[in-house]
Amino acid sequence: MPLLFPPLLHAVSVAAVTAAAITILAFICAPHLSGDALIIDYDGRQYQFSLDDVTIRQAMAIEKFMGCPFAEWGKRLQKGDDLAARQVLGWLILHPDGKTAIAETDFKMVALGAALEAAWAAEEAAAAEAAGPVPTAAASNGRKLPESFPVS
Repeated sequence: MPLLFPPLLHAVSVAAVTAAAITILAFICAPHLSGDALIIDYDGRQYQFSLDDVTIRQAMAIEKFMGCPFAEWGKRLQKGDDLAARQVLGWLILHPDGKTAIAETDFKMVALGAALEAAWAAEEAAAAEAAGPVPTAAASNGRKLPESFPVS
């Protein structure tokens, strides 16, 4: 039996995968990956994630699974078209204890991507709030005011 809407299904799946790839790419390139862990709300649970927390055993498991150095995994993840690289990221977030094999890690790509995006936005908002308001100053042309110039 032929598919009734193959172009529509293809467009939806390509759009979903593209959205997930962009979200994950933005997340991986984000400056907050080191330091405080992100709090990721996904599938009714909260997960903490920071690249600073990746252990040597996790890195070695990633290299074995991916068949490349750890740094290459990051590059492949940034490129955005490697599902195995995304699966590793999901494994690090969802199974940091390493008790689940990387190959057995399963998750909803778009939902996890949206959760990462929300966590990133929440961290950026908290950082902006902690920084406080940005003071505004009058524009200056670089010249000093004369001593007799009235200032009000």
